[in-house]
Amino acid sequence: MSNFEQQLQALSTRALALDSLNTFAQRNAARRLLYCESEMLILSLEEAGEDSTPARALSNSLAIEPSPQAFSIVLPFLALEIPAFCVWMFGFAALLLMAIPLRWLHPALRKLGLHNNLLPIDLLQRFWAKGFLAIFGIRYEAQGEISPVSHITMFQHPSNLDPWLIVASSPEVHKWVGKQSLFMVPLMGWAARFVMGCLPLDRSDRGRAILSLKKLQLYLTVWNRSIAISPEGTREPHGQLTEFKKGPFYLHEDLRVPIVPVVLFGPHELWPRGQRLPTPGHVVVRYEPCWSPLSDMNRDQVRVELRKRMLKALTKDPPLDAGRALTFGERIWHLVVLLLVLAFGVSLAYVLYYIRTTFLREWSTPLLLGVLLAYTVAMQLLTYFSIYFPSVGSFWE
Repeated sequence: MSNFEQQLQALSTRALALDSLNTFAQRNAARRLLYCESEMLILSLEEAGEDSTPARALSNSLAIEPSPQAFSIVLPFLALEIPAFCVWMFGFAALLLMAIPLRWLHPALRKLGLHNNLLPIDLLQRFWAKGFLAIFGIRYEAQGEISPVSHITMFQHPSNLDPWLIVASSPEVHKWVGKQSLFMVPLMGWAARFVMGCLPLDRSDRGRAILSLKKLQLYLTVWNRSIAISPEGTREPHGQLTEFKKGPFYLHEDLRVPIVPVVLFGPHELWPRGQRLPTPGHVVVRYEPCWSPLSDMNRDQVRVELRKRMLKALTKDPPLDAGRALTFGERIWHLVVLLLVLAFGVSLAYVLYYIRTTFLREWSTPLLLGVLLAYTVAMQLLTYFSIYFPSVGSFWE
């Protein structure tokens, strides 16, 4: 029996003993450790030219266990969460669009001594994310420190909670890079593109990719911003750190800035793929030390090395309260937040009704709907074609 076969047999034996652990947090910590070791074994097998199929089968069986409360429905909270979510996501996004002129003030505010992360749009962006997490009762703890030097934050992506957690927990307000379809969502996508300055990146078209990279370089060099992107590309059902896509490392190769790896404990436990809404609970966001790859490393070497670092980070001092349910007091605060957001929604509806009956009372309902439809179509077209104009916003970011 070869050394590789002995390692695989030992890992398989330990995997069979997982069910004997008492709590789901202990089982998940053990799964992360086993997954890390099995993925390292796969890399060694591939480097040696050996068959890695049995090791991959073991890795795929080590899915993170959802919280015992996941998929459970608490009807009173659900009846409040859904309308509160709609109010916050679409209502606040509409207010953000009206706040676009604040972004034009950023250069003047910088000259007055106001730094990044304290600019008006930065504060609104963080407040939006914190509100989203509070609506669903997500309590988070941030660990580690982020370098003030411009960098690319590459984060693990086990859940839809991840971007919101990065925005809310990081002292650095990032510019996000994502697929174009995310920016086509009315109101939310428009706010992300034109208010927050997030950027769709399409590497299938080299010309457009170059224009987008120029804008990203502007963010990094002129405005001392940082960028956030997920190297996994999408969520996976098992919640473990999957193989990285090549796209983010083409980006890093072009920009050549340090990388901040981020791993998360709890998002998958609370919002696994296939569950419509998150379960309230606790999450830990861990920012690993800033890493500057050696200048002679190519993009594939950077990709493999970064994944090794993140796999090891997931096994280092795993928090045993990740995915833990809220206490009674935290549940009460969650209820208060929901009621406050709904009160904000009622106030917003009253303001819209007042505007309609006071300033637009001469407008017929079909005319008003036609104007709204024309505005929606115009914004969708502007969002779609905005990737062709990387210089838009260059002077007032």
